[in-house]
Parts: sequence; structure tokens; C-alpha cells
Amino acid sequence: MRRVWNNKIFQAIVFVLIASTIGIIYSKISSLQFVFENAGIIESSVAESLISDAKLIKVLVLIIGGIAIGLYYNFTYSLNRNKL
Repeated sequence: MRRVWNNKIFQAIVFVLIASTIGIIYSKISSLQFVFENAGIIESSVAESLISDAKLIKVLVLIIGGIAIGLYYNFTYSLNRNKL
């Protein structure tokens, strides 16, 4: 497994997968928030609660994504440090 991780192309592919997954989750939550704001089907108090929950989840996704990318960079740095 260590030999696979030393491959720069594999590291780049994993980074793109992490970043794209975070982007997809964020955009889906943004779309859901837009639907809640403009649907008018649900009661206003319920819609406001769902909108605030969607905003909170978007912030949590960004924080978790930042932590995941930071851990990824730390892991790849620790592997590539031995090559220097």
C-alpha cells in the first residue's frame, strides 16, 4: 500500500475525489435550501427551521472537508518526506 501511495498520480486522484465529493454534497444541500425557500408548500415555521438546518449542515460540510483535505496533505507529506 505504501508503494501505491508514493505514486503522485494516485495521490492527485484521491485529492480530486475528496474535493469533488465535498463540492457535490455542498451543492446538493444548497439546492435543497433553495427548494425550501421557494416552495411555499410547507408551513413557514417548519421551512425556516429546515433552512437554518441546511445552512448549519453546509458549514459543517465545509469544516469537515477542510479537515479531510488537511489530513490528506499531512499524510502525503509524511510519505513524501522520506523521499527527500
